[in-house]
Amino acid sequence: MGHALIISDNDVINDIYIVNFSAYVATNVTIKKNHEEAIKLLEQNPSIDIIISLAQINSQPTAKLIYVFLKNNNKNIPLMSIGETRAFAEDVINISSVYNIKEIVRTVAKLLEITAKDMVIMPVPEYFPIPLKLFLTMSKVESDVFYRYSANPISHEYIRILEKGTKDIVNKVNIYLNQNINTLYIPAADRLRFINNASSSLITQMESQNVSTSERIDLVEQGLELITGEIFENKGVSEEVIKISKLCINSVQQVIRETNRFNELLNNLLKNKTKYVYLHSVLAAYVSTEMLKHISWGSDEQAEKISFVLFYHDIFLMQIFDAHPDIITEDELYFNKSLSEKERDVLINHARMAGEVICSFKQIPIGSDVIIKQHHGTSNGMGFAAEFKDDISPLSKIMIIAEEFVIDILKARNKKDKEKFDKKKSMKRLTERYTKNSYKKIVESLDFVSV
Repeated sequence: MGHALIISDNDVINDIYIVNFSAYVATNVTIKKNHEEAIKLLEQNPSIDIIISLAQINSQPTAKLIYVFLKNNNKNIPLMSIGETRAFAEDVINISSVYNIKEIVRTVAKLLEITAKDMVIMPVPEYFPIPLKLFLTMSKVESDVFYRYSANPISHEYIRILEKGTKDIVNKVNIYLNQNINTLYIPAADRLRFINNASSSLITQMESQNVSTSERIDLVEQGLELITGEIFENKGVSEEVIKISKLCINSVQQVIRETNRFNELLNNLLKNKTKYVYLHSVLAAYVSTEMLKHISWGSDEQAEKISFVLFYHDIFLMQIFDAHPDIITEDELYFNKSLSEKERDVLINHARMAGEVICSFKQIPIGSDVIIKQHHGTSNGMGFAAEFKDDISPLSKIMIIAEEFVIDILKARNKKDKEKFDKKKSMKRLTERYTKNSYKKIVESLDFVSV
């Protein structure tokens, strides 16, 4: 078994790397938080097969400092630097995104001389989770499907609910969907074949012209689930998933074009039992598109870009919302004390993480990673702004106002008495919160959004 030294102060990233190295390349991992800790370890001459370092930690050029130490001490250990667009030395392996797990694992496997065949047969959990809605794209299942019954947090029983070859999946799966069950399970050995089949089926249906608006809304959510699964299961982002991503963005724009009023779109989304992250993203895309029609610098290109951004901006929150089904909005998530330390860390950093992960995509709209990082008013994608300044992208400002406007609508609808949404009251609140003139002009454009 190999041994990797990871130099990173990001606990979320560390956990992702540990799981992947164990599952795919049978490699033990030692974590050090900075270059000083790493050098102290290396001075003891441990058996290390590869060093993987964030390019920078706390403004220090961490990977470069490790490189200098290795050269000065004649240590011939491969070094991988992560987080910069260019390598600082020819003999350093450079990967620009911390979330390009596929390339990181592939490189480690190559250095350790582990073949693709070796990686396939490495042990994984017996059952693999699949978002329930992905089953809705398939005409039949190619493996047994299980429901996980949990008597308590540490005891699980997997009950087979569909046999391999079962057809008429939709009616059977909807029984569980109507009970607010979001995940089913398949044998882990079948996971790659399932994802491939689900991807192909989804692409075929999304490319079809004979799809209703309601069906297209559902297909896009399934696409988002599949893309999220690909990112979180750390297989990287394949060409097929990038194709699904583009189809999803185009479908969102098509749905918006075909929808005459906000409430029509909202009712369609609620009818499909849409999860909050997707519900909120599509509604905010609709509102943003309408706003841009009445802003002097608005254009179709800007509308396309903001649809892309809104599709991905909260992708790292999806699993947190799944784990806390009683939480309705992001505001509630932020103030909820039941979140674990790791979940809270993801919440604080989700804008930065989403901005970084889309950089591993090919041909993203220019500046979309920056807009995603700024969608809570901070320039670095970390935390939530207390004071909203002018030093962020104009599209980020549109996004901030559109999202808050949608939250006001959803809060009114979620109240027990389903009170009527007061648009003027919402706009007044937004004007009082966002006091800079650039924001006020954006708020004024809400006048033209039919709610």
